Amino acid sequence: MKPKPKRSLALIFFVLASLTLVAQTAPKPAPNPVYVRAGRLFDATSDNVRENVVITILGDRIQSVGPAGSVSIPPDACLMPPQTMFGKTL
Repeated sequence: MKPKPKRSLALIFFVLASLTLVAQTAPKPAPNPVYVRAGRLFDATSDNVRENVVITILGDRIQSVGPAGSVSIPPDACLMPPQTMFGKTL
């Protein structure tokens, strides 16, 4: 017995809609933080230059800016810029 075309189309639509719903609700993994070491950082909110700071970036947002001595950077963290650029103004 041949399946009716309307039933086949309805089944295909249902499967595609279900897959789309599952793909949209799947949780995204948390982004790993990126640490930026800056010898000097121009702070546009106060028109000052801050010395020896670490900028913590999570995803596409700056999470924090703090003195290098008070920010703990994990040993396996992504550190930008590399040591060769440390001391430059950002």
